[in-house]
Amino acid sequence: MKKYFKIGIGKLKVVWNKFGIFLIPAIIVWLSPTWLSIFIPALKPFALTWLALVVSPAVPSYLAVPLLAVILKLLWIGLLILIRFLKDQLMKLGFGAEMFTLYTVEEIEIILVKGRKMKVKKDTKTAKFKKELKDERKKLIQDNWETTIEEVEKE
Repeated sequence: MKKYFKIGIGKLKVVWNKFGIFLIPAIIVWLSPTWLSIFIPALKPFALTWLALVVSPAVPSYLAVPLLAVILKLLWIGLLILIRFLKDQLMKLGFGAEMFTLYTVEEIEIILVKGRKMKVKKDTKTAKFKKELKDERKKLIQDNWETTIEEVEKE
């Protein structure tokens, strides 16, 4: 009996390590009709049907709960990305408001023109550098095809 208990605990640890804290809301959501029927009596027929579906082999809970945990994790990551994006946009708005309080319209236009010129210079230098790297890689591959990694690292 102890052997099977240890195996079960080991499997639970593996699942927990894979899906983490997102398993808890997944289990709560998956079983929500059952516990909601305690507080809302009108849900009892649906909760019984849902419970029959949960324990039936038609929709295996051992697949549905981890899948729901993955979906919740993806939603969480999407929410974090959205929050970061909104923070950046608000920061840009703040910078714009600060620029309009510190500079006149003519000064801002001069800054923008200079900034555009700098961006064009940077883009051309970046493109030139990337092209040089690409050509160098091609040359290294063509010239030293049978060279070992150690020989390349020594150079």
